[in-house]
Amino acid sequence: MEKQLINVTLLLVKEDIEPILAEQPTTVQSRFRSLDLYDELTAYVLSRIPNSHVVVPRAKAANVRQHLVQESAERQLRRERFIREGIYWVLEKGMATPRDRQNASAQLSDTSIRTPVTSGRPITSNRGVKSTY
Repeated sequence: MEKQLINVTLLLVKEDIEPILAEQPTTVQSRFRSLDLYDELTAYVLSRIPNSHVVVPRAKAANVRQHLVQESAERQLRRERFIREGIYWVLEKGMATPRDRQNASAQLSDTSIRTPVTSGRPITSNRGVKSTY
């Protein structure tokens, strides 16, 4: 008999996303859907909570929902909280255009070659050597 490993937490997260997304303002919902951020949100949540797995016969894999009933209320609330947080986190990340990323990268490289600006006063190091910036 063939068996299948199932990430129960993944199923629960996917099941919970739509109802929680429906609670958000319509602008958030439409932006989230237009950017198709479901996989990013799922990854965000799964990386922050413990995951549960079950091994079931392949023939019963479609009915795995029966195994999900035993989850604690605390775990459910924690998962839902991370989904709510994650919606906004992935939206912020997803709204950054490639041009925004390029500009941010250019700003970082510019700051690394800038020289410090001081008043021009001599500065004495710990070794007694004077230098002027």
